[in-house]
Amino acid sequence: MRHTLAALTAAVLTVVVAAAPASAQDDTGPRTVRFGAAAGLAMPMGDFGDFADMGFNVTGTVDAQPAALPIGVRVDVMYNRFGLSDVDGNASILAGLLNALLSFGTQTSAQPYLIGGVGLYRASFDVEGAGDAGEDSETAFGVGLGGGVRFPLSGFDTYVEARFHNAFTEDESTTFIPITFGIRF
Repeated sequence: MRHTLAALTAAVLTVVVAAAPASAQDDTGPRTVRFGAAAGLAMPMGDFGDFADMGFNVTGTVDAQPAALPIGVRVDVMYNRFGLSDVDGNASILAGLLNALLSFGTQTSAQPYLIGGVGLYRASFDVEGAGDAGEDSETAFGVGLGGGVRFPLSGFDTYVEARFHNAFTEDESTTFIPITFGIRF
């Protein structure tokens, strides 16, 4: 797991370092690299929703929008935490995703977009009072698909986004939908 997180961190830093010179070259045009943060509710779905309660999501983002391409790239690192139904404990999901982002032009300042990507999800479960038998974790690949609307403001953007996440865990998929409000600089 440590090697996986180190590789994910290296990938994020590579995107940031590679894109930073492009954004620093011209201060008069739109920035090609943006950093952001988001937070909101996370709803467990399917079998996961049978034993997990609604929780919260916190996400950090790095966006890169090459000037010559209509599709941007976004790297997300997210943390989700859920309560467990009928027992004292919690479930948490730490994930890193590499996404493609397709924005649509409108005649208003609101900018809708679609986002989809693949990533690595680390699902952990902790039942209080059960000792080591109440702790379990699993790392699995998964996908995230959804959309949102950005609202450009002076020097930064805000956005509202909803995405369906499906981590392909061993016995059954772990699915959830975070609905977040974010800000990009």
